Amino acid sequence: MQSNFKQINDYFAYLVSQAPAIKIFVSVSENELLHTLSKSTKTEVPLLVLFGYEGKLDGNQQRTVGTRTVSFAILFRVTDPNDYSDQYDKINQAENVGLQVLSRINQDSHPTSDVDWLHGSFQKNSVKFSEVTYDTANGLFGCEFHFDLEMKNPLTADNDFWLDKGFC
Repeated sequence: MQSNFKQINDYFAYLVSQAPAIKIFVSVSENELLHTLSKSTKTEVPLLVLFGYEGKLDGNQQRTVGTRTVSFAILFRVTDPNDYSDQYDKINQAENVGLQVLSRINQDSHPTSDVDWLHGSFQKNSVKFSEVTYDTANGLFGCEFHFDLEMKNPLTADNDFWLDKGFC
């Protein structure tokens, strides 16, 4: 069996490490997000939060595809809850940053890239994004992005996993 969560999570952490404009990566743990928000960070530094990962299987008898829907947000802090201009500016900046992340994923999905596991899997027509505001003490504003990766996911039983049967 092939699972991809850790691979995708590590990939996003790597992307953040290579993008000086982002700085902070938070994975799917709500506690990790709360811990990150409890630290003082600059309002101009966005966070990339990987907040959603789900999958489904599809295909015929010879080929199983495991579509992974990945969701992330680019979020900025806004200290003044009445500064609507700053909020709108942060949403606009988040859209630009998020589209850059999607552009990179698109490039890394090309067959000539060095990210072998991602080759041909990015489904550009699945991308959806929207503005978000989070009512928190930190005043988070930005954009959420959702997209699909179509991964090969063969359904092959592993002999070492099962005690009662042998599988070819």
